[in-house]
Amino acid sequence: MYHNIIYNLSLIKRYIKYVILKVMILFCDTSILFLKKLAVVKFSNEPGSEPLIAWKRANWVQETCLLIQSTVLRAASLYFHRGLRRCFTDDYELLFDSPVSRRLDNTVLGHSPPHIPAAG
Repeated sequence: MYHNIIYNLSLIKRYIKYVILKVMILFCDTSILFLKKLAVVKFSNEPGSEPLIAWKRANWVQETCLLIQSTVLRAASLYFHRGLRRCFTDDYELLFDSPVSRRLDNTVLGHSPPHIPAAG
């Protein structure tokens, strides 16, 4: 019975990772366009040559998008594991072979930080 649960769980994990990846790709396409427009405004009064300002804009957009992605992934992992914990209350620890200190579902990590420093 546990082998069947673990097999189904691995299929669910693969599907969720696929959906998250697709959503992130669509999210990034839209957000990159928006962030590029924000970068034009943010760096409009910056001193320096045009190539330097263009590099600063591109660097800011890339860093901000990476921070947003990591925040979304961390929150998705947290809520995925919370759902598993609710579904498999007694057998939750049997689903994983790694120690709790190395997993993203431990309660020490908590929620993702709401503030993204690069966007400030």
